Amino acid sequence: MAEQCKYSCNTASETLEWIHAIINFIAPYRYFLDAHVVNFFKDRLWEAVDKEWMDCLRKEPVENLLRIPSGVVQDHWPGSLKEFILTLRSLSLSREQADFQEFSGMHIASLSNVLAQGMNHKKKHEVRHGSICLVLLHTYLCAQSARYKSVEQCFFLSAFEFSIL
Repeated sequence: MAEQCKYSCNTASETLEWIHAIINFIAPYRYFLDAHVVNFFKDRLWEAVDKEWMDCLRKEPVENLLRIPSGVVQDHWPGSLKEFILTLRSLSLSREQADFQEFSGMHIASLSNVLAQGMNHKKKHEVRHGSICLVLLHTYLCAQSARYKSVEQCFFLSAFEFSIL
């Protein structure tokens, strides 16, 4: 039922393809993403949601609604809603633990006490390792811009900007 992710970050070009797919998918829903939570009510943003979806979901048991983030859809739902949920699921990040051993030459800096305040262990792990992904993506985009002589120069610039070395 739930479609698995069809994208990967095995190469920089695959990562970029995934990023573009996400950007293209969320573009029509920009008004939701840009709205402040209070404006959801003030501007009646729920009226922008497809009426057929709203009519369908209003009648659904809570158990079915709670399964939506996992990509579980019901047969009687409108096709466009099922397609939306399955596409959304296919674009989501994998829940599998990434292996950062291949980046053994990279030192992951510890978080400052101010930044880490209020974070649990899991969140600290996500932030530290997420910074590696940001540096690698920034390195790739930097190298594509041809402003720098080498990928190594871009990598060190990226690492310095994100302060992980």
